[in-house]
Amino acid sequence: MSRVEMNPEANKDAELIKTATSNTKKWALTTYKIFLSVVHVTVVSIIVALADAAVIAVVSLLFGNPAAQPLLAQYIFSVLKVLSIFGTTVLYSIYLAYSLLGEAKRVIKLLKEEEN
Repeated sequence: MSRVEMNPEANKDAELIKTATSNTKKWALTTYKIFLSVVHVTVVSIIVALADAAVIAVVSLLFGNPAAQPLLAQYIFSVLKVLSIFGTTVLYSIYLAYSLLGEAKRVIKLLKEEEN
């Protein structure tokens, strides 16, 4: 069999392509992990919001028809619903920020490893 000899420039080009491909995969996977982190937080928050709404519905059903309830009980339930929505929103924001900060730390660590 005959051997094909490559010039040094072709070897450099091949090495550059391998390095570029490797770096592209690292960055794509890092971006994908951040996207998955956001999706994870969103899914968890949706589940929490649905559970919260179910609890509010059960409490409302236990106390009977809302029209037949005293005005104070109606007011308490409306405040409870607003606080529930507000709490879920705050929980989502805090959890998302915490998750993104964790991913940012991983990216910074990855960048430092690349420099070394």
